[in-house]
Amino acid sequence: MAAESGAAAESDDAASDPELRRAAEKMRLYNLAMAKLADRLVAAADAPDPATLEHEIKIVDRSRQKLGHRVTVVSDVIDTPEGEPAPTVSPPQVAALRWRSAACEADCTPFEPSTARLAYDTSAEQPLAAAVVAPEGTAQARRVAVFGWDGEAWREQPPVDGSPPSLAAVTGAAYVEEDDHLLVYGYDGEDDASAWTWDGQTWTPVESGAPSARDGAAMTYQPTTGRVLLFGGTVRSNEKDSDETFEWDPVTGKWSAFVDATTPSPRHDAAMTTDPRTGDVVLFGGAGQEPLDDTWRWTGDAWSEIAADPHPAAGPSSLIGDDERGVVLLGHTTTGEWQQWSLQDESWTAIDGRVPADLKDAPATVAVRGPGGGLIVGGDAEADGEGASKAVTFDAATK
Repeated sequence: MAAESGAAAESDDAASDPELRRAAEKMRLYNLAMAKLADRLVAAADAPDPATLEHEIKIVDRSRQKLGHRVTVVSDVIDTPEGEPAPTVSPPQVAALRWRSAACEADCTPFEPSTARLAYDTSAEQPLAAAVVAPEGTAQARRVAVFGWDGEAWREQPPVDGSPPSLAAVTGAAYVEEDDHLLVYGYDGEDDASAWTWDGQTWTPVESGAPSARDGAAMTYQPTTGRVLLFGGTVRSNEKDSDETFEWDPVTGKWSAFVDATTPSPRHDAAMTTDPRTGDVVLFGGAGQEPLDDTWRWTGDAWSEIAADPHPAAGPSSLIGDDERGVVLLGHTTTGEWQQWSLQDESWTAIDGRVPADLKDAPATVAVRGPGGGLIVGGDAEADGEGASKAVTFDAATK
């Protein structure tokens, strides 16, 4: 009996070790992601047509390769011989950000940063921006334009076939990797919501009904499910914040609603991206009745809160998936101070790196993944009446 009590005490000590718990949680997330991929591959075997089967296999194979080398093995900790100290699992080491100002004049951003929705074209390795534009001095109606960042400025990508959507606002944009197209969601002057796909040349309307018109929704693509996730926003019909979760399937072209008791609280302007290390979607903050600073994870079929401390402060922020740093948060606190954090293994860590003054002071900052790092677009196109938008980029190098 005494021996059993001693073993139980040792087990309790191991369970209370925060580093061991962190390693175990990382393994759990990895196993969960791999199990979901296995389930998807089994389901793909019963696909009704070859095109669907090929699409599913491509998603599973790409996701498996991304996940395969991103797990900390904890077997050495578990199998340590009796009487020897268990090796510790080091906390995540986060590389500092090295900032560099982009070659960008005051008029290099031909859209309002706060109203644009950014995404990353993984095929062309190019940041994209979808925004509503209305050229001055012309009778041309407001339309959606797609801009690509060429390393120096944003260049519009005019359609070759078909007319661009005529929307009053773009609420979300996500790049669907397997199909190489951009999904854009928004609403028109009558508050009728719609979604469109852009393949680099042609706009195509999504036939199935989109979620009701809303401002400040969060939207991103999740490679492990092959679907686009949309959460929250302020619904225009009742001006109330939503806690609704929707997914769009590019294979069927249909939207579906997710209902569960556990979900982030109603909010708008939350930051959201996919964690490249786990394949899960991470959501941070936004605002409901007050600014929020909570973090949530979407596994593909359920939400769970990440209770990490310390963590970023509430404030307008963007999230970027980064292979080296996990999920990177960039933005301002509610008091206007610049902050940059990394989320790895359920833990937030502040990131070092000197930040240029023009970025720290730029309002309406949005961020998107870019080649070798990310792209920050900050500023106000109406500032000083002279189009004072600014763009700042960062790379993924260490100090």
